[in-house]
Amino acid sequence: MLAAFALNGEAPPGWVTVHATQQAPVLSGFAAVQPGTDVTINVLQPGILTSLSVAQGESVKPGQLIGHLGGPEIAAALVEAQGASKAANATLAAELSKLANHFSTQAAVAQASANAQAAKAKLTALQAATLLQSPVAGQIQSLAAGPGAA
Repeated sequence: MLAAFALNGEAPPGWVTVHATQQAPVLSGFAAVQPGTDVTINVLQPGILTSLSVAQGESVKPGQLIGHLGGPEIAAALVEAQGASKAANATLAAELSKLANHFSTQAAVAQASANAQAAKAKLTALQAATLLQSPVAGQIQSLAAGPGAA
């Protein structure tokens, strides 16, 4: 009986015919896909990358510190800005002292105060420029520079 089935391709009554087919496995799941965009981090002050606090493949958040800049140009600019800030604060203190003794005017004190605020703002901006921060959330795909790179 089995031989007859093999010859004519018909199954006897009560039997089930099975046909072998190949199917690709289907996998399903949930995922969030975000397109990647290259982000170049530009610096405002020329310098040398003194430290790098991220590695390839690491995820970063907006504003996360990823490195520090240093070098002779930055060090000189910081010393100059600190000196200017100290000098402006000393001038303000002198003008306030003169005003207390009636040897200065409110306008001179206001000008000295504005100069001190401007010098402090410049120093703060320069200090912030030595910090490299991620502008966006993402994942580090590659690093084009390492510590010591100019």
